[in-house]
Amino acid sequence: MLISDKVINWTLSDRRRRVDLNVGVNFGDSSLDFKLRVWFDADSSTNAFTIHSENAVAVQQALEDAGIGVPFPQRDPLLISVPDHSASDLRMAKPQPGTRY
Repeated sequence: MLISDKVINWTLSDRRRRVDLNVGVNFGDSSLDFKLRVWFDADSSTNAFTIHSENAVAVQQALEDAGIGVPFPQRDPLLISVPDHSASDLRMAKPQPGTRY
């Protein structure tokens, strides 16, 4: 249908543009996922990436101000087997000051 039917370019005549921002907030062990849709009037100085970035920063700041946590994926390494000499090396190792693990 895209090839055989008439295609209308809505963005040609309409100056309104939309930016979508996905936001997930903590609720127990999971997150509630929301989609924030921002409509703006496009002109020569407006950049959709800038609009998206500015809104993302504003949402993050508002969530922090309200004490609402944003979930991050948890990635825990799982060691299936470690050679005996490696296990003793790990026990003997002392963390250096300022080292983050």
